[in-house]
Parts: sequence; structure tokens; C-alpha cells
Amino acid sequence: LLSRRSNPEIIDASVLRAVRLAVLQGRKLRFDYASAQKPVRSHEVDPLGLVTVRDRTYLLATVDGADRTYRLSRMSAATVLDAAADRPAEVDLDALWAERAA
Repeated sequence: LLSRRSNPEIIDASVLRAVRLAVLQGRKLRFDYASAQKPVRSHEVDPLGLVTVRDRTYLLATVDGADRTYRLSRMSAATVLDAAADRPAEVDLDALWAERAA
């Protein structure tokens, strides 16, 4: 029997609140993000939804219409912007995740 040790992610509570609010209200989001082996950069996105897979939580978003995926644990600050997000009225997160994970 094999088991995999779970290393839960640490997500800043204020980041999680801001990301959820942006998704629910359909507003643009700005956040600071540290991707693997790169310095922290600021991103402004149109959030589509949140997906949790294997104890990791991801923000599915678009930037100028291009698909983007971000791990919440790599965000150090997030701000909901006043501008409306550019996104479809309905989003199928299962289908989006399947496309991005392929």
C-alpha cells in the first residue's frame, strides 16, 4: 500500500477573500505572484473561477482573452478592482480545467 503525504498549501486569508470576491462579483483582480524561480510580479486578470485539485487551489482567469492559471498559494497580495471582468456569462469550470490540465 502506497500513500502520498499531503502538504497543505498555505493561502493568505486576505488573498483568498479578494479572489473569491472578484470571482463572485465578476470584477477584475490585481495580485502579486511569485512563480517558480521568478521574481514577484503584479498581474491584472479577468477571473473565471476557482478550482481545487489534489489539495492545490487555482484561479482560472484570462488576460487579454488568453487563458491563465495561477496557484493561490503563490499570491502574496490581491485587490479587487472596480472594473468589470471580461468573461462569459456562464463558465464551465470542469471543462476549463480539463482543457488546461491536458
